[in-house]
Amino acid sequence: MGKELHISPKNVHAYILGEHGDSSFPVWSLANSGNMPLKDFKGMSEAKFKDVYKKVKNSEYEIINKKGATYYAIAVAVTHICDIILHDKNEILPLSTIPKEYGINNVCLSVPCVLGEEGIEKQLKLKLSKKEQEQFKKSVKVMRDYVKKAEAAIK
Repeated sequence: MGKELHISPKNVHAYILGEHGDSSFPVWSLANSGNMPLKDFKGMSEAKFKDVYKKVKNSEYEIINKKGATYYAIAVAVTHICDIILHDKNEILPLSTIPKEYGINNVCLSVPCVLGEEGIEKQLKLKLSKKEQEQFKKSVKVMRDYVKKAEAAIK
């Protein structure tokens, strides 16, 4: 998104939540830079948002095509998480956990969390738009279906 807006990615604040897969979704309603909603930036449109999300969602395939696997990216993410915990940085990251703040207690999904020396210190409950709430429910259903299939395969 920073590339699209011609600003540093460090100044773009946006989350992708849900399961790590096809039912994940971007929280565009709260995405911002300089405390200004991204939708208010000149040149931004629904089509631009969709294009950026598609690129992010499909980036793993690009990495696999170029490097053969995604384990380097995973290693970078794990190293970053360990650094945050070891140095008690209390950074906010989307992490896979049981999203109790969202009323879910039987599947793990990616939600924004404060990460510190105790691990996940707290979850942040975002005020999602109606569309995003529906996308969240869809992601919960997808994960519950995966769990049911896994349980059936074990039995």
